[in-house]
Amino acid sequence: MIIPFWDVGLAIDIIPKKGGHCFFISKKWWNLCKYKVFNKKRGVRLDTTQGNKEVNNMAKNLRETLVGAWRLAEYSIEDKSKNGERFYPLGKDATGIIMYTPDGYMSAQIMASGRPVYANGHIHTGSTEEMAKAAKGYMAYSGQFEVDEKTNTLTHHMEVSMNPTWLGQAQERYFTLEDDTITIITPANNAKLVWKRAKNHAE
Repeated sequence: MIIPFWDVGLAIDIIPKKGGHCFFISKKWWNLCKYKVFNKKRGVRLDTTQGNKEVNNMAKNLRETLVGAWRLAEYSIEDKSKNGERFYPLGKDATGIIMYTPDGYMSAQIMASGRPVYANGHIHTGSTEEMAKAAKGYMAYSGQFEVDEKTNTLTHHMEVSMNPTWLGQAQERYFTLEDDTITIITPANNAKLVWKRAKNHAE
């Protein structure tokens, strides 16, 4: 069984061996490094043994790799009552941006397409129906974030949130990184969010 592991844009395959050990096969360096499985459900832990220092340095740079803006490619949730069938809470054509800053903050914004504009043109006050549809089709929160490079998990702190239920929460997400794509899984509801790195407008 080969378990794909993506770290800082490099493809690495983990091939389990007897005794709970594995070996890295790096497509860039073609070297073998000892590896231990940290937790099959939550991720893996690197051994700090001689011969895999380059791989450990890759993990240390994982946080820096997240920094920047990413555009939504998919937002879906698994429906366990329908044999794992996935549905799209904000539609398959939902758009969004998630950003991670170098000083440890993040912001996520996702919206459904086709939300009605307020007929009166006001920014804060529309009809009850207009405001309900606007809120139902939008998800947003922001706050500090943390990266656990040993388990490939992110923790998002909801310091501000469109949904007041989330205020003050710290939610854990699992993630994988492949080239310019990051896939984030929320274990609480098995939501999957796929993000593509946004164009750098500063260059």
